[in-house]
Amino acid sequence: MASKNDSDSKLIFSLSKGDVKAFNELFLRYHLQVYRFSIKILRSETDAEEIVQEVFIAVWQNRQRIKPEGFSAYLFGIAKNHVHSLLRKQVYFNQYLLFLERKPEVDYNPVEEQINFDEIQKFFTEQIDQLPERRKKIFSMSRFEQMSYKEIAQKLNISENTVDTQIRNVLNVLRREYFKKFF
Repeated sequence: MASKNDSDSKLIFSLSKGDVKAFNELFLRYHLQVYRFSIKILRSETDAEEIVQEVFIAVWQNRQRIKPEGFSAYLFGIAKNHVHSLLRKQVYFNQYLLFLERKPEVDYNPVEEQINFDEIQKFFTEQIDQLPERRKKIFSMSRFEQMSYKEIAQKLNISENTVDTQIRNVLNVLRREYFKKFF
């Protein structure tokens, strides 16, 4: 009988060749361990699920460079990095909220608010226009046409997971670019 390590090695070799079934099998073997690791630290199901997705996106993207020996350590290294990154973002966000709470009240200026809103809206429009066509279409269908992931997947003949991944990528880019420009 083959050991788990031998079986993992074969799956990782197949994965490096782009075998989706091997990827799915590795996901089934390891996703709960990554989830438990993440939820233990983050104490949030949503965040832990997001970490699992990020880890396995990284596995797929780096599939040709993954070595069979130490695969489990590789997974948890990625998970640890994503968990720390998320915790840092939460700290920064909480500091920003504290700053807003301490900020003295100012008079409401509707003209200034409209200018700020217009500037932000223009920024997001420009960022979305720069996306690859397929990603832009998926994002637009979700956010502007109010279509569900399932509806988008059926209409474009792709998986719901692909829709989810593409939308997450867009949101990550928008967040990153927004904070670069406005903070």
